[in-house]
Amino acid sequence: MEDKIEIESLEELISKYNLNDEGDEILKLSEDTIIFITEKEDYSNVGNTRFEGYPDLPEDYNFENEKYELIFICQLNLEEIGYSWDKLPQNGMLYIFIYSDYRYHPKIFYLENIEKTKLRKYIPKEGDKLCYYPEPLKMKEIHKIKTLPFSDDDMNEKKVINVDYEPILEEINEYFDNNVSASIFGYFANQSGIRRVNPKTGESINKRYGKTELLFHLQDYNLTSVSGGSLYFLINKEDLKNKKFDKVGFFVDYD
Repeated sequence: MEDKIEIESLEELISKYNLNDEGDEILKLSEDTIIFITEKEDYSNVGNTRFEGYPDLPEDYNFENEKYELIFICQLNLEEIGYSWDKLPQNGMLYIFIYSDYRYHPKIFYLENIEKTKLRKYIPKEGDKLCYYPEPLKMKEIHKIKTLPFSDDDMNEKKVINVDYEPILEEINEYFDNNVSASIFGYFANQSGIRRVNPKTGESINKRYGKTELLFHLQDYNLTSVSGGSLYFLINKEDLKNKKFDKVGFFVDYD
C-alpha cells in the first residue's frame, strides 16, 4: 500500500519548528506506529479488518459458556496489516474482546492460517453472551508514522531528553483526534502519556507498564454507559514475540 497520509512526517515537523539541532534526539525518542483510517462497514467482505459490529468466526464458535457478557472490539486480518511488521504474525486473524466486567483480562485469541472461506459472519444464538455495536467500521487505509510520547514533562524530569517538542505533539494529537480510529504500537494517543519510554533502555518510565508494547488502541469506541473513550491493550514484548495473547492487559481512558 502507498504510504500517503495527510500529516507532515516527523522530520518535516522538526524542520518546521526549527528543532533541527535537537532532531536526532527527538527521532531517537520516536516509535513507529500503525494507524488505521476507517470507513463504514457494509459486510461486503468476510475476514477483513473490522472494528466493532459482528465478528467473522469459524462456524462452530460460540460464546454460550462465557461467565460474563463479551463485547466485540475488533478483528485484525494480519495478512492485511502484518506485511511490514516483524513484530506481528504475517497471517491469520487476531480477535479482541473485552468482558462487560472490566476486572477481567480481555479475551484475545489468534487463529493462524484461517482460510476466509471457513469464516462466517457470526450470528448470535439464543443464550450467547456476546454484545455487538450496530455501527461497525472497516479499514480503509493503513499507514506507518512516527509518534512521540504525548507528554514531555516526564522526559525532562527524568533527564531523558531536554527538548520542548510540544508544538509537534499538538499537530500529531490533532491529526489523531480528527482522522485516526485505531492504531497499533507506538505511544498512547492521549495527553496522559501513561506509556513513556526511555529511548536509552527501551523500557517504560512508569514501572507499572514495564517492558510492554501498545498492542492495540481504539479511539472513541461505543460505550453503553458513557459518551465515548479510548481503549488501550498492552502486551509483554516476549509474549508478543511468542504469539501469546492470554495475558494482555487493558485500560479505558474516558473522554
